[in-house]
Amino acid sequence: MKSAALLLTVSLFTLPTWAPEAVQAQEENVLRFRITGVEADRGGVMFCGLYANDGAWLDRSQALQGVRVTVRRNVAVCVFHDVPPGQYAIAALHDEDRDREMDTSVIGTPQEGYAVSRNEYDRMSAPDFDEAAFQFGGGRETFSCRINY
Repeated sequence: MKSAALLLTVSLFTLPTWAPEAVQAQEENVLRFRITGVEADRGGVMFCGLYANDGAWLDRSQALQGVRVTVRRNVAVCVFHDVPPGQYAIAALHDEDRDREMDTSVIGTPQEGYAVSRNEYDRMSAPDFDEAAFQFGGGRETFSCRINY
């Protein structure tokens, strides 16, 4: 029974080949980003990006990993697998209209919910990578923050 559960878990991660060491490494380096205060009645989806450096920060095409999760109740959890130890920052967007972009006002202030690691918020500009960055030592960690609307 346990081997069937392990096989199901492995198939959900869509590993390219069956390698017990890869499964163990993947399971040991899991980073969760828990976002509270999500207004699920606004609809849409939550997009999260994991960034490894300032040059890639907030450029969706440069994210180390990207995750899309359905908004349910008032919490969304983005899970990143097989993350090597290092310095990272996470950004999340509650994309209410599902257009894959942050909607902004005429003066550039966000019109959709967003969250960044370390709860860095500034209504007049995007946070810097260094302000949102944290150290991930490997293993299984959960970082939490509150969404900002």
